[in-house]
Amino acid sequence: MASQPDLDAPPVEPWSTFHPRFDASWSQGQHCLFSGPAGSGKTVCARTLARDRDYVIVLGTKMRDREMDAYLAEGYERVETWPPPRKALRPLEDGSVRIVLWPKVRERTDRYKHRAVFSRCLDNVLKEGGWTVVADEGLWLSDKMGLGLSEHLSHLAYMGRSNGITLMMLVQRPRGVPIHTWTNVSHCFLWHGGNTDDARELASLGTVPPRDVAAAMHSLTGHSFLYLPCRSGGGWAISEVDMTPSVTP
Repeated sequence: MASQPDLDAPPVEPWSTFHPRFDASWSQGQHCLFSGPAGSGKTVCARTLARDRDYVIVLGTKMRDREMDAYLAEGYERVETWPPPRKALRPLEDGSVRIVLWPKVRERTDRYKHRAVFSRCLDNVLKEGGWTVVADEGLWLSDKMGLGLSEHLSHLAYMGRSNGITLMMLVQRPRGVPIHTWTNVSHCFLWHGGNTDDARELASLGTVPPRDVAAAMHSLTGHSFLYLPCRSGGGWAISEVDMTPSVTP
Protein backbone atom coordinates (compact mmCIF):
# COMPACT_ATOMS: atom_id res chain seq x y z
CA MET A 1 0.00 0.00 0.00
CA ALA A 2 1.34 3.38 -0.96
CA SER A 3 2.30 5.58 1.98
CA GLN A 4 0.35 8.77 2.63
CA PRO A 5 2.17 12.00 1.77
CA ASP A 6 3.35 14.11 4.68
CA LEU A 7 1.01 16.87 5.79
CA ASP A 8 1.98 20.44 5.02
CA ALA A 9 1.97 22.83 7.96
CA PRO A 10 1.40 26.59 7.78
CA PRO A 11 4.13 28.97 8.88
CA VAL A 12 3.76 30.60 12.28
CA GLU A 13 3.83 34.41 12.08
CA PRO A 14 3.70 36.94 14.91
CA TRP A 15 0.75 39.33 14.69
CA SER A 16 3.14 42.22 13.96
CA THR A 17 4.17 40.44 10.74
CA PHE A 18 0.87 38.84 9.80
CA HIS A 19 -1.35 41.92 10.20
CA PRO A 20 0.37 44.19 7.63
CA ARG A 21 0.74 41.29 5.21
CA PHE A 22 -2.95 40.49 5.43
CA ASP A 23 -4.02 44.12 5.24
CA ALA A 24 -2.05 44.56 2.01
CA SER A 25 -4.06 41.72 0.41
CA TRP A 26 -7.49 42.61 1.84
CA SER A 27 -9.56 44.68 -0.57
CA GLN A 28 -12.86 46.37 0.13
CA GLY A 29 -15.61 44.03 -1.05
CA GLN A 30 -13.87 40.90 0.23
CA HIS A 31 -15.70 39.10 3.04
CA CYS A 32 -14.10 37.55 6.14
CA LEU A 33 -15.27 34.66 8.30
CA PHE A 34 -14.20 34.34 11.95
CA SER A 35 -15.11 30.96 13.42
CA GLY A 36 -14.28 29.87 16.94
CA PRO A 37 -15.71 29.23 20.40
CA ALA A 38 -16.56 31.98 22.86
CA GLY A 39 -13.44 33.49 24.41
CA SER A 40 -11.15 32.37 21.60
CA GLY A 41 -10.23 35.90 20.52
CA LYS A 42 -12.22 36.17 17.30
CA THR A 43 -14.01 39.36 18.39
CA VAL A 44 -10.76 41.10 19.28
CA CYS A 45 -9.28 39.97 15.96
CA ALA A 46 -12.25 41.33 14.00
CA ARG A 47 -12.26 44.63 15.89
CA THR A 48 -8.54 45.09 15.27
CA LEU A 49 -8.90 44.41 11.55
CA ALA A 50 -11.96 46.67 11.26
CA ARG A 51 -9.65 49.58 12.04
CA ASP A 52 -8.28 49.12 8.53
CA ARG A 53 -11.68 49.87 6.92
CA ASP A 54 -13.02 53.41 6.39
CA TYR A 55 -16.80 52.97 6.76
CA VAL A 56 -17.79 50.45 9.41
CA ILE A 57 -21.10 49.41 10.95
CA VAL A 58 -21.03 46.99 13.90
CA LEU A 59 -24.25 45.19 14.80
CA GLY A 60 -24.85 44.88 18.56
CA THR A 61 -27.72 42.73 19.83
CA LYS A 62 -27.18 42.02 23.55
CA MET A 63 -28.43 43.77 26.67
CA ARG A 64 -24.87 44.33 27.82
CA ASP A 65 -21.76 43.63 25.81
CA ARG A 66 -18.19 44.45 26.75
CA GLU A 67 -17.16 43.87 23.16
CA MET A 68 -19.49 46.63 21.95
CA ASP A 69 -18.17 48.85 24.74
CA ALA A 70 -14.67 48.28 23.34
CA TYR A 71 -15.78 49.58 19.94
CA LEU A 72 -17.29 52.66 21.60
CA ALA A 73 -14.02 53.25 23.44
CA GLU A 74 -12.31 53.49 20.05
CA GLY A 75 -14.59 56.33 18.96
CA TYR A 76 -17.48 54.47 17.33
CA GLU A 77 -20.83 56.25 17.60
CA ARG A 78 -23.66 54.24 19.13
CA VAL A 79 -27.01 54.58 17.39
CA GLU A 80 -30.32 52.88 18.17
CA THR A 81 -32.30 53.65 15.02
CA TRP A 82 -31.80 53.51 11.27
CA PRO A 83 -31.30 55.77 9.40
CA PRO A 84 -28.89 57.08 12.05
CA PRO A 85 -28.75 60.68 13.31
CA ARG A 86 -26.72 62.90 11.02
CA LYS A 87 -24.00 63.41 13.64
CA ALA A 88 -23.23 59.69 13.54
CA LEU A 89 -22.20 60.01 9.90
CA ARG A 90 -19.68 62.77 10.55
CA PRO A 91 -16.17 61.53 9.77
CA LEU A 92 -13.65 61.14 12.57
CA GLU A 93 -10.27 62.84 12.45
CA ASP A 94 -8.89 60.10 10.22
CA GLY A 95 -11.77 60.52 7.76
CA SER A 96 -13.50 57.28 8.74
CA VAL A 97 -17.13 56.76 9.73
CA ARG A 98 -17.65 54.23 12.53
CA ILE A 99 -21.05 53.24 13.89
CA VAL A 100 -22.32 50.69 16.37
CA LEU A 101 -25.99 49.94 15.66
CA TRP A 102 -27.03 48.79 19.12
CA PRO A 103 -30.66 49.32 20.14
CA LYS A 104 -31.37 49.07 23.87
CA VAL A 105 -32.52 45.57 24.82
CA ARG A 106 -34.50 45.50 28.07
CA GLU A 107 -36.77 42.51 27.56
CA ARG A 108 -36.34 39.16 25.81
CA THR A 109 -39.07 40.07 23.32
CA ASP A 110 -37.36 43.31 22.29
CA ARG A 111 -35.72 41.38 19.48
CA TYR A 112 -38.99 41.46 17.53
CA LYS A 113 -39.20 45.23 17.38
CA HIS A 114 -35.47 45.66 16.80
CA ARG A 115 -35.48 43.31 13.83
CA ALA A 116 -36.96 46.07 11.68
CA VAL A 117 -34.08 48.41 12.64
CA PHE A 118 -31.41 45.93 11.55
CA SER A 119 -33.39 45.04 8.44
CA ARG A 120 -33.50 48.68 7.32
CA CYS A 121 -29.79 49.03 7.99
CA LEU A 122 -28.79 46.00 5.92
CA ASP A 123 -31.12 46.99 3.07
CA ASN A 124 -29.60 50.48 3.08
CA VAL A 125 -26.05 49.12 3.15
CA LEU A 126 -26.77 46.86 0.17
CA LYS A 127 -28.15 49.83 -1.76
CA GLU A 128 -25.39 52.32 -0.88
CA GLY A 129 -22.38 50.02 -1.03
CA GLY A 130 -18.93 50.78 0.30
CA TRP A 131 -19.62 49.78 3.91
CA THR A 132 -17.98 47.15 6.09
CA VAL A 133 -20.50 45.31 8.28
CA VAL A 134 -19.32 43.46 11.39
CA ALA A 135 -21.92 40.80 12.25
CA ASP A 136 -21.34 39.48 15.76
CA GLU A 137 -22.94 36.99 16.52
CA GLY A 138 -23.88 35.59 13.08
CA LEU A 139 -26.12 32.77 14.27
CA TRP A 140 -28.26 35.02 16.48
CA LEU A 141 -28.63 37.57 13.68
CA SER A 142 -29.70 34.98 11.14
CA ASP A 143 -31.60 32.33 13.11
CA LYS A 144 -35.40 32.43 13.44
CA MET A 145 -35.02 32.16 17.19
CA GLY A 146 -32.98 35.36 17.04
CA LEU A 147 -33.49 38.22 14.61
CA GLY A 148 -34.27 36.07 11.56
CA LEU A 149 -32.14 38.09 9.15
CA SER A 150 -30.71 35.14 7.21
CA GLU A 151 -32.03 36.43 3.89
CA HIS A 152 -30.56 39.90 4.43
CA LEU A 153 -27.15 38.54 5.40
CA SER A 154 -27.16 36.09 2.48
CA HIS A 155 -27.89 38.89 0.03
CA LEU A 156 -25.12 40.98 1.56
CA ALA A 157 -22.63 38.13 1.22
CA TYR A 158 -23.74 37.11 -2.28
CA MET A 159 -24.20 40.54 -3.89
CA GLY A 160 -22.04 42.75 -1.69
CA ARG A 161 -18.71 42.14 -3.39
CA SER A 162 -19.79 43.83 -6.62
CA ASN A 163 -20.99 46.82 -4.59
CA GLY A 164 -17.86 47.24 -2.51
CA ILE A 165 -19.39 45.81 0.67
CA THR A 166 -17.29 43.80 3.10
CA LEU A 167 -19.04 41.44 5.51
CA MET A 168 -17.12 40.35 8.61
CA MET A 169 -19.11 37.38 9.91
CA LEU A 170 -18.36 36.02 13.38
CA VAL A 171 -19.72 32.61 14.38
CA GLN A 172 -19.02 30.05 17.07
CA ARG A 173 -19.61 27.38 14.44
CA PRO A 174 -20.97 27.49 10.87
CA ARG A 175 -23.93 25.18 11.48
CA GLY A 176 -27.22 27.06 11.38
CA VAL A 177 -25.75 30.07 9.59
CA PRO A 178 -26.88 30.65 5.96
CA ILE A 179 -24.41 28.92 3.70
CA HIS A 180 -24.05 31.96 1.40
CA THR A 181 -22.65 34.00 4.30
CA TRP A 182 -19.66 31.75 4.77
CA THR A 183 -19.06 30.16 1.36
CA ASN A 184 -18.67 33.56 -0.34
CA VAL A 185 -15.83 34.69 1.90
CA SER A 186 -12.34 35.50 0.65
CA HIS A 187 -10.58 35.12 4.00
CA CYS A 188 -11.09 32.73 6.93
CA PHE A 189 -9.85 33.09 10.49
CA LEU A 190 -10.31 29.76 12.24
CA TRP A 191 -9.82 28.76 15.87
CA HIS A 192 -9.77 25.29 17.35
CA GLY A 193 -13.45 24.46 17.76
CA GLY A 194 -13.27 20.77 18.60
CA ASN A 195 -16.04 19.64 16.21
CA THR A 196 -14.74 17.41 13.42
CA ASP A 197 -17.72 18.08 11.13
CA ASP A 198 -17.18 21.84 11.43
CA ALA A 199 -13.46 21.45 10.78
CA ARG A 200 -14.16 19.39 7.67
CA GLU A 201 -16.58 21.96 6.22
CA LEU A 202 -14.40 24.96 7.03
CA ALA A 203 -11.28 23.25 5.68
CA SER A 204 -12.94 22.88 2.28
CA LEU A 205 -13.23 26.67 1.85
CA GLY A 206 -9.55 27.35 1.28
CA THR A 207 -6.94 26.94 -1.40
CA VAL A 208 -4.98 24.48 0.78
CA PRO A 209 -5.75 20.73 0.83
CA PRO A 210 -8.54 20.20 3.39
CA ARG A 211 -6.65 17.41 5.15
CA ASP A 212 -3.79 19.80 5.89
CA VAL A 213 -6.20 22.50 7.06
CA ALA A 214 -8.01 20.17 9.44
CA ALA A 215 -4.70 19.05 10.94
CA ALA A 216 -3.55 22.65 11.37
CA MET A 217 -6.83 23.60 13.08
CA HIS A 218 -6.48 20.64 15.43
CA SER A 219 -3.03 21.86 16.48
CA LEU A 220 -4.25 25.30 17.58
CA THR A 221 -4.17 26.26 21.24
CA GLY A 222 -5.22 29.29 23.27
CA HIS A 223 -5.94 32.37 21.20
CA SER A 224 -3.97 31.18 18.17
CA PHE A 225 -5.85 31.10 14.88
CA LEU A 226 -5.35 29.71 11.41
CA TYR A 227 -5.60 32.20 8.57
CA LEU A 228 -6.90 30.51 5.45
CA PRO A 229 -7.12 32.34 2.11
CA CYS A 230 -10.16 31.24 0.10
CA ARG A 231 -9.08 32.66 -3.24
CA SER A 232 -5.82 32.35 -5.18
CA GLY A 233 -2.93 34.38 -3.88
CA GLY A 234 -1.68 34.87 -0.35
CA GLY A 235 -0.38 32.22 1.99
CA TRP A 236 -1.93 30.50 4.94
CA ALA A 237 -0.45 31.02 8.39
CA ILE A 238 -0.93 30.56 12.11
CA SER A 239 -0.86 33.71 14.20
CA GLU A 240 -2.23 35.12 17.45
CA VAL A 241 -3.90 38.49 17.82
CA ASP A 242 -2.71 40.76 20.61
CA MET A 243 -5.35 40.40 23.35
CA THR A 244 -3.96 43.30 25.39
CA PRO A 245 -6.73 45.92 25.83
CA SER A 246 -5.97 48.92 23.63
CA VAL A 247 -7.83 51.68 21.84
CA THR A 248 -4.89 52.68 19.70
CA PRO A 249 -5.39 51.78 16.01
